[in-house]
Amino acid sequence: MTSPSSSSAQSLVNLAPGKTASQSSLSHWSGSLGAAGALVKDDERTFGFHTSEEDSPWWQVDLHAVYPIDTINLYNRRDILFERARTVSVAVSLDGNDWQAVHAGMVYFGYGPDKSPLSLPLGGQVKARYIRLQLHERVPFHLWYVEVLIQNSVERIVKIRGDLGFGFPVKDIDPDSGGSAGYELVAATPEDLDGTLIGLDINNSGAFGNSVIQYATAIEVAHHLGLKYVRASPGKLIRLSAPIRVGQVDVLPSDTSLPGGGAFLRGNFFFRNHFKTALTKSTSQSYYELVRNHVSKLYTGIDITQIPSRPKDELAIHIRSGDIFSTWIHAGYIQPPLAFYELVIDRLVREKGIKRIRLVYEDKGNPVIDVLEARLKAAAIPFSSQSSTVEDDIMALIDSQHLAFGIGTFGTGVCHFSRQIETVYYFSPTGGCPFAGIPNVRHVVHITDKAGAYIKEGQWANSPEQRQMMIDYPIENLAVSGEWTHPVVSDLGS
Repeated sequence: MTSPSSSSAQSLVNLAPGKTASQSSLSHWSGSLGAAGALVKDDERTFGFHTSEEDSPWWQVDLHAVYPIDTINLYNRRDILFERARTVSVAVSLDGNDWQAVHAGMVYFGYGPDKSPLSLPLGGQVKARYIRLQLHERVPFHLWYVEVLIQNSVERIVKIRGDLGFGFPVKDIDPDSGGSAGYELVAATPEDLDGTLIGLDINNSGAFGNSVIQYATAIEVAHHLGLKYVRASPGKLIRLSAPIRVGQVDVLPSDTSLPGGGAFLRGNFFFRNHFKTALTKSTSQSYYELVRNHVSKLYTGIDITQIPSRPKDELAIHIRSGDIFSTWIHAGYIQPPLAFYELVIDRLVREKGIKRIRLVYEDKGNPVIDVLEARLKAAAIPFSSQSSTVEDDIMALIDSQHLAFGIGTFGTGVCHFSRQIETVYYFSPTGGCPFAGIPNVRHVVHITDKAGAYIKEGQWANSPEQRQMMIDYPIENLAVSGEWTHPVVSDLGS
């Protein structure tokens, strides 16, 4: 329960009512509410809590979660003995153990007809779960009322998260929620910010595979909650010129001003694990249909209706290159050794009669590309290479009957844009296989590093030694970790 601040009802809210208060001692003057009396504004009382006379008495409140505190207001006793609170200090804590002082020193407050509080403006720059007030002499401690004010939007987003059972981090509250991870409430006007939740606002589309995941997530969440809008983010792949309707949800172009009438939940990336209670499994038929039939239409440069029929004897290999070999060395994005591609080619030639290879890559920054092309030439295996725009590369892979991918979400995006796929080979040294269970993929083969000597996830640094290992790693060190076969479904996609 919260109550609006009388001084700034549109933007600030008093978080303290309904929270847990405690104090150093009780006295025969203490009311029935005890320490909690300071959280209830009652004009019939002259003080909200009262301790015994003791050395350094204290009172504190547990807000039940960490919040960025905007203002703390202390209202002194309303009739007499105002001076007893003159040595009050105020400290805050994240855990109830380590404390940070935000006020100390001699101060007289609460005198006069307006009985002005001692107000501590903190501007949201101080985070706290616990707030402790303490005197520094031997006296009873008594105040009438304590307010802890935070931004209304912050209080509302925490309440929304709790009421809906979601797990997303709130910006500037939860650990590591600054930067790209945290969510916040935004709106066209301050008045709309106080309104009901009407939409989701994607602040960063991300690369292809990640953007597919988060737009599908946002649309599913919007449907689940009965929201009206999802606003797209500026990006290279999603360039909407007009809204696109998906069920009852309008996906708005990124340059559209937020509509009025309520608030939007904004996030830099709508992770599926943040909204589990509102989502189907990413391997479900309904998720596949959502992505192929609706999310794909957001990508104006990719027309899945114009994909030509693919040869059944062709293997399409996507080789991740680009930024992870140059400007964005992400430690988790290790890529397969040359041996992975040779193992896949050898197996599909023997088992599926593959007669041609199509290589798709952003550029030749990945060291295995030149070596693989040279070995295909030496083995007289026909192949073609494509390195074009992201849209063209994606369209070159969609609907391929046999596909091979390394670590990343690019491959699952391609599969969800496709109709029936016969085989997907996937490499990761350890861990699970995100392709297992995708309903339009008939057969999935997961290749791992059985020897355990390859570059580990979290260790990629694009060093000369690692680049050489990608070329030299022995094929006998790899093995099939798992295989999954699904029945053919004839009506997947449109």
